[in-house]
Amino acid sequence: MNKSGKLPMVIFLALLILSSCSLFAATPAPDQISVRLKWTHGVQFAGFYIAEQKGYFAEENLSVNLLEGGREDLEVAMAGHQVELKISYLPDFRADPSLIKQVYLNLIDNAI
Repeated sequence: MNKSGKLPMVIFLALLILSSCSLFAATPAPDQISVRLKWTHGVQFAGFYIAEQKGYFAEENLSVNLLEGGREDLEVAMAGHQVELKISYLPDFRADPSLIKQVYLNLIDNAI
């Protein structure tokens, strides 16, 4: 094969390879997540709203549904798998005051 016959063959092979490769990868459907808030929508959940507006959830391929809390029994909703995450208060705990003081002092000392 002479030089003039090789060029069309090379172009044909290059086009064949490029056509078999997808330049744009197919994006999978976003994961659906429902988050039950501890109460009705309010400023205390601003982090969720800002993340939604700035597209942080979409960057992680998440579709987040923020559900108001406080109006129905949360345990029933969780048992029916309508809610995957819940935002609530931390439980109370009991500890030795001197140990808690030491924890706070360590946190402050590490922060400085």
